[in-house]
Amino acid sequence: MRVRPEVVSAVALSTALALVVLPAAEMIDPASASADPVVFADPAPGRIAYSSTDDFFQYLAATDDEGVEAPVLPQDTSPPASSAEGDTRAGLITWVADDDGRAILVTDGTTVSTVIPATEGVINYDPVLSPDGTRVAFSRRDYRGEQNGYLHVWIVNTDGTGLTPLRANEAEETETPAWSPDGESLAFGRYTTTANWDIWRQHLASGSRTRLTSTVNSDSDPAWSNDGLRIAFTASGRFEDGEGNPTTEVVSIPAGGGDVRREVYPIWPRASTDAAWTGPDSGPGSGLAFTSSVASGNTLGVYARVDAQTVVEISDQDDYTESHPFWSAEFGKIGYTADRPLHTSLLHSIRTDGTDQQPFSDRWDDRESDPVYSPDGTRLAFSRASGETADIVIADLLTGTETLLPGARPGFGERFVDPAWSPDGRFIAFGREFFYFGPEEGPTPVSTIVVADVAGPAPGSRTELPMATSPNEYSYSFDGEPSWDPATARLVFTRAWVPRGSGGEDPGGPIPLRAAFPEDTDTDLYLTAFPFPAGVPASQLTNDLGEECGEVDCEDRGPAWSPADPAKIAFTRDYDTINLVDPASGAVTVIPVDNDNVGGVADPAWSSLGTMLAFSAYASEGPPSIFTMPAAGGDPDHLTSTPSAVGQPTWQPTADLMVTATADLGTIEYGMQDTLRVTVTNLGSVPTTPNLKLTIPPGLAVASITPDSGFCAPVELTCTRDPLAAQVPWVIVIVVTGVATGTHPVIADVTGSAFDPNLQNNRAITRVTVGLPPNLALSGSITPAPGYVGGEKLTVTFTIQNTDEAFARQVTLDASFPVSLPPPIAADPPACLVTNPCPIGDIEPGGTRVVTFTLDPIAAVDVNAVGVVNSFVTDPDPLNNVAVVRILVIQPFITTNPGLSPPGKVIQVHGENFPPGAKIGFRWSEGISANEEIIADDKGKFDSPMLIFHRERPANRTIDARHLGGQLFGSVQTPFLVVPGDQGPPDFVGRS
Repeated sequence: MRVRPEVVSAVALSTALALVVLPAAEMIDPASASADPVVFADPAPGRIAYSSTDDFFQYLAATDDEGVEAPVLPQDTSPPASSAEGDTRAGLITWVADDDGRAILVTDGTTVSTVIPATEGVINYDPVLSPDGTRVAFSRRDYRGEQNGYLHVWIVNTDGTGLTPLRANEAEETETPAWSPDGESLAFGRYTTTANWDIWRQHLASGSRTRLTSTVNSDSDPAWSNDGLRIAFTASGRFEDGEGNPTTEVVSIPAGGGDVRREVYPIWPRASTDAAWTGPDSGPGSGLAFTSSVASGNTLGVYARVDAQTVVEISDQDDYTESHPFWSAEFGKIGYTADRPLHTSLLHSIRTDGTDQQPFSDRWDDRESDPVYSPDGTRLAFSRASGETADIVIADLLTGTETLLPGARPGFGERFVDPAWSPDGRFIAFGREFFYFGPEEGPTPVSTIVVADVAGPAPGSRTELPMATSPNEYSYSFDGEPSWDPATARLVFTRAWVPRGSGGEDPGGPIPLRAAFPEDTDTDLYLTAFPFPAGVPASQLTNDLGEECGEVDCEDRGPAWSPADPAKIAFTRDYDTINLVDPASGAVTVIPVDNDNVGGVADPAWSSLGTMLAFSAYASEGPPSIFTMPAAGGDPDHLTSTPSAVGQPTWQPTADLMVTATADLGTIEYGMQDTLRVTVTNLGSVPTTPNLKLTIPPGLAVASITPDSGFCAPVELTCTRDPLAAQVPWVIVIVVTGVATGTHPVIADVTGSAFDPNLQNNRAITRVTVGLPPNLALSGSITPAPGYVGGEKLTVTFTIQNTDEAFARQVTLDASFPVSLPPPIAADPPACLVTNPCPIGDIEPGGTRVVTFTLDPIAAVDVNAVGVVNSFVTDPDPLNNVAVVRILVIQPFITTNPGLSPPGKVIQVHGENFPPGAKIGFRWSEGISANEEIIADDKGKFDSPMLIFHRERPANRTIDARHLGGQLFGSVQTPFLVVPGDQGPPDFVGRS
């Protein structure tokens, strides 16, 4: 789209990445403990790019030996504002940014630092670096408070600290400081009430001042020589020329005061100011640069005295201004401020709330205009004019790289302007301005609509809408400002008629900017299909000579097709109103701008959703600015306010990815699981491929990651899917297990393939708090201990205790009994008899569970039973999770007739390994039983105290030793008859 003629655009994009890298966003923590339904927020508005025009541009320059001028500041470190009044010392460069407030900046050639920021009501001048590069002295005029605009000298460190006036509470004005070579003193101009401007010097440490000149005229702008011996300055009215006229010329004085020496007169009779020493000494004829007017006196240039008889021109271009020379000993060059009427401008962008204004670049030597964002918002196409041609540049905003429009480059005097992306991003339509040489006529400035393939199967191929001839055949068409139908392959554009041969016999250069669209020229909107139908002319959509405009020529300009409604094309009529035209019916309606102080509207541009309009217009004061308002009309918001004329807004389509994260529980027991839900939503208008990165701390173990669509890599903790349309949620469910006590933040970061201007909602954090782990302890015991074969049954007891303040979930007991031991005959709980490990269930904090096993002591053993307790989680103290129980079962035995003499028909019984204190009774397998009880001693032994008489019995009978309750402890078999006097059978170990 075009801007009205007085708004000539703009400059560009070598640092486009600055638009993309926004300040780092703060972490956004929803701090939600439940998965609430997604509530869609308003989409983040896209940025608005626009052109900003300056008629003059200042920059620090130097010329080489052949007189070719080049900028002093590296292009990648130069500030976006123009630069002036420079100085260089110790490898640094300082200058004033010629913008509101005139900030003082410094660079080492790589990094730019702000020494003094721009401040309203304060103007800074003439910064000079100290010899060691640690300080900057400068002049400041302060209009705030009681300062009343007085001019004083200040000193500041190059890091911006230590800002102090040369002298506090200065009554008179001081200006233009100059450092002594040792950095200990400053020379400066001082104005007193009793005299005019004079040169003074001050010792910084002591504050002592010395007045070097005293005149009723004006001495100003001191410059200390490199050897420290003299101070040059500008003397006005002190001397006369050969005709008796007072002069303004560069002179010098000894640094301690004395006679004044004329430095450039008479070898340079014209006025000279702003001295800068260029040689190592200050003798007569040493190197001295200065500013002087050209012979006509119209502009200023920079000259240098190279010896006592010679002055050479450093730079003095007609109609340009060079001034404020400074000497770079490091490079051996004289630098200066170049002031050029280049009609340069900068491409800027700004948020729709008027904040975060950012330049794209500072290409002072090019003219760039017509910015337009690609449909996905990741690229910016614009026209760049350099020399006699203009080309289309495509800047990738994500990488900062630039490419030219595919295909042939424009020729001499040919301009590619007004780029417009097709809705699918495949084509760029643009205006091709050139001179047409018709038959038997002079050249005519014409323009055609060209469509270039930039992302299709034939990149670089172009088709052109043929130039038309007016019905009266007196004019050729001049077509520009194309805009695409969002629904079908059509183009709307602006057409004017240019008289044949109106370019003159010899155009001698490019078409004047906007030559075909001057004020008060009839321009209308036209429609055409694409591909351009052969032999079918474009149809006229508006006619501003009809009733809508009356009989006075008006201009219908800047068509912009709504991205949301193909029935709406916005345009401006005669820079007076914003209108809508229906491409089907041609009906025109006016969008009300409810502010009488806003006029001269131009360049309407839709927001990506079609709900807002941006446009350029005049406010009550100042040059054209950018405004925004609802698409239906209303009171516009003033978006920009600069000293420069701005125009050609373009609204960036964006994908605004928003991520939220919630935890179902938020607080879980150690070892338990929680379900996290991460939701990604595209709040913008452009589909974008989301890439989610999860950061899950070690205190949470990931059990699963499940997206509702797309793919997740569980190890890398990344997820992606196909492009996400507007207002469609993408949900990823993450199940985590708490494996460490504490509160653990889970971070979700999302990026997308399309441009996202609002990075503050691209991160979400939810937290999961994991409680203390349980601490189980297991102990074991057995009763009786020991046990005895044939004695009472054994009870093995395992006691499980949860000692901490956390539930122990899914507790099990693994009880292991040796194979040499008969298996238990009973258990409590009964399930433990058949299931091992035995499920115990959950144990509350401080709770206890007891498990018992019953064994029958039918054999003598000495073995260990082992119990191991486990739960759902790893116990932090596993050493007390094991209990060992010794199972000792002793075999009692008896013998008969131990050492009886003489033998007889008696039997005496001896027992060992019986329970201490057990009561023992005896019985023959056949025959009588003893009625007397025998009690085992504390060692489990006994001897019967009586003889047992009985009748003779057959051999191979058994004597049993039984507990009186009937339990068998042991027995002995008699293999032969026991006869009186016989010693009896040999001893046998009792058996059960």
